[in-house]
Amino acid sequence: MGREFEFASDALKATSDDLDAALVGWLAIEGLNSLEMHDLSPFSEEEHAQVVQAVNRLLRKGIAE
Repeated sequence: MGREFEFASDALKATSDDLDAALVGWLAIEGLNSLEMHDLSPFSEEEHAQVVQAVNRLLRKGIAE
């Protein structure tokens, strides 16, 4: 397991009421950023912002089981 993931995982465990949702949100944003970093993102800047807003909204409202 990479150090970055261990750090994020520890921080999420310490601060999250719903660890599963927090991990999914973190992975979604990390994946989005990775696509951007490698210039592989299919999203425009506006779509990127919409995805980030959607992840934040799901995390605030909770993710359905």
